[in-house]
Amino acid sequence: MRSLKDNQLLPQLLTALTEATTDSLLARLFPQSEPYIYAFAAGGIWNMMVAWLQTGAVDTPDVMAQKALLVAKHLVAIM
Repeated sequence: MRSLKDNQLLPQLLTALTEATTDSLLARLFPQSEPYIYAFAAGGIWNMMVAWLQTGAVDTPDVMAQKALLVAKHLVAIM
């Protein structure tokens, strides 16, 4: 991740994240006709990764995955 940031490739990662949401848990829970849900999810993951990098990437990727999962479960519960 740091090399992506250092080489200014994070925007390409955001594009890949947005495209990957169509293969995610959200895609199984919500219809493809709800593109805003996928865009929202990709933006949330993006912001979590940027915050993680800006704070020195102290948490392990596994810890970050657990945090993202908690957010996703909350979103599913309220929708």
